[in-house]
Amino acid sequence: MISFSAPLQSALTSLRRHPWYGLILIVLQISFLLSIGFIGLNYQVKVMENLQTISTIMNSANLDEQQLLEGNAFLEQTLTLYSAYKSLVRSAATLIIGLLLVFILFQAVLWTLSQRLVTGQLHSLKQWLTIFGKYCLSTILFIIPLLLVSGFLIFLFVRYEFNSSSIGNFSNFFIVFAVILYYFLQITWALLPSTSVRQLPHYWWSFGVCKAYLFFPLIIFLHGFVLLWIYLVYILMSNNSHFLILLLTTIFFILSFLFTRLYFIQFVKLHHDHHHSH
Repeated sequence: MISFSAPLQSALTSLRRHPWYGLILIVLQISFLLSIGFIGLNYQVKVMENLQTISTIMNSANLDEQQLLEGNAFLEQTLTLYSAYKSLVRSAATLIIGLLLVFILFQAVLWTLSQRLVTGQLHSLKQWLTIFGKYCLSTILFIIPLLLVSGFLIFLFVRYEFNSSSIGNFSNFFIVFAVILYYFLQITWALLPSTSVRQLPHYWWSFGVCKAYLFFPLIIFLHGFVLLWIYLVYILMSNNSHFLILLLTTIFFILSFLFTRLYFIQFVKLHHDHHHSH
């Protein structure tokens, strides 16, 4: 039986041996969060502005039946409405694509470097590029079903005009589906580069399904640990806490990403080695 403390000790040992990798990972993690925040806030503001324009124009629509029969226009600003709609679609598409690209590229780099720090593999440029490509491809393959399901659900909402109860049921289904996909994506990230792509279905079954009682609670716990620091940073910012306390909490928040990722890689690696030894 592999203890839960062994991965932590291995992760700390790896950081002591290669502190520069740890520093690079911290810088990349900060860059990832800043990129997500910049794209999210920038295009979210544009989306909200376009929605406000559309709402204002629609609220001023001419609903008087007599005036419409006399030939008066239903909307006075048709061109403005069309322009706002096009801008809304463009901003929303840019927001989604931008967030997906940042997520895929940064996660690939972060997990590749983390694997190098933990396993000591990836010595040549070819190996680096190969694993980086595997991370990008695996992430895309998991995102595609999520996009297809979300698009299908949106189509159903628009086409059949479901009531609030049905929408709630579909939303719950989508959340469960997304959590399951992310769960297996985490296992996939941790297994690369120790496992070939052909072997992944075997480990999805042996680790993701047969040992779900170990891996799923661990992933929930690790992500809950990160969310705890996010919550603490939010509380301190809301209460205008002392700058030094806020700074230290933010540092621990950034470090939580690093340690939880390294811990999970080590945990999966130990189970992978134990699985092969039997």
